[in-house]
Amino acid sequence: MSEKTGVIIKTDGTMAEVSLGGSVEAELDALQTAVGGYVQAVDMHGVTMWLNEEGKLTGLPVNDTATVMWVGQYGPSDIIVGDVVITGPTDEDGDTTSVDLATVEGMAAVLASVS
Repeated sequence: MSEKTGVIIKTDGTMAEVSLGGSVEAELDALQTAVGGYVQAVDMHGVTMWLNEEGKLTGLPVNDTATVMWVGQYGPSDIIVGDVVITGPTDEDGDTTSVDLATVEGMAAVLASVS
């Protein structure tokens, strides 16, 4: 398994590429560390958003950028809290794929302009 990358979107709006390691175990550990707890995957716009499964219960702050992405996909039905990680979609084997910073920045900008 080759090393994969994702993009973390922090609650302050900053984005940065993050290494997800080269194994399933390393990937899960990296995702859980980035979001600060157990992860929940949400498929959207050809990418996967990984968020803290218990973020609302623990009172994490709203992530405005991630919420705009959610609204662009699902409408104004929810808010996203805490830091999130964006990865590519799953491949034909069900494995997570990489995504780069430019792709996520472009997607967020487009969705912000239409919401």
